[in-house]
Order: sequence, then C-alpha cells, then structure tokens
Amino acid sequence: MLLCALVAYGTKILTEHTIDSTKNFSKASSTILSKIPPNDSRLTYAAEDYLFHYIKTHDVVFMCMSEESLGRKIPFTFLNDLQRKVGGILL
Repeated sequence: MLLCALVAYGTKILTEHTIDSTKNFSKASSTILSKIPPNDSRLTYAAEDYLFHYIKTHDVVFMCMSEESLGRKIPFTFLNDLQRKVGGILL
C-alpha cells in the first residue's frame, strides 16, 4: 500500500498527502530529500519496514512511501503518472 506521496523542489516540500494522519512521515521524508544527489535520478531508500521511492527531474522531486511488501513497480508507476500529470506545471 502507498502511505504517503509528496512533491518537493529541492529539499522544500511543496505538497504532501498521507493516508494515515497518526504517523508523521515528514521527518523521514525530509531526511531522504537531503540525501538525494543533485543530478536527475530515481531510486528507492529503505527505512525500517518502509520504502521511499523517488524520481528527481530538474530539482523537482516526486516521492512516495510504501510498505516494503509492495515492491518497486507499483510505486514507480504511480510516480511516473504523477510526474506526467503535474510535472509540466512545475518544470
């Protein structure tokens, strides 16, 4: 299951949505945003039982967090779709 999604410019979170308001994913997301290299990239970070997937293009970062059991295909399909839908506005 996807638990959180965000769009950031560099390390600044522009918008974020979580499905579980009892958990604070902002701290983990901010930590991961600070570790993303300056070049365009796509990668998955593991933290505890969760995976943080991101696509970075021209300093715009599309990120989502999922349960480890979901794997990588569904989250990156979601991120590609999100990038296609809102990326033109931001890039």
